[in-house]
Amino acid sequence: MRRKDITKMKTKMDKKLMIDAMQMEADKSWPTMSTLDERVNADVIIPQTILNYGEYQSKLQKLAMYAEQGNDKAMQDILDNTNTI
Repeated sequence: MRRKDITKMKTKMDKKLMIDAMQMEADKSWPTMSTLDERVNADVIIPQTILNYGEYQSKLQKLAMYAEQGNDKAMQDILDNTNTI
């Protein structure tokens, strides 16, 4: 019973540390309504990791088409970089 309590306490502590780290990251870099104009720039909207703009445009068109059809699974497949036939 003591081992179970220690294991439970360790799991709780790990989860708390992870949530605290996520909260610190959110406070540091996520925009809020008051800092929206300061933190949102072109790099947030179109990240520099997009190297192939043709592929990017194609993905956007496919996402728009599937969104119009209401096909959520196909949209998620595109976002996950899996092929949809």
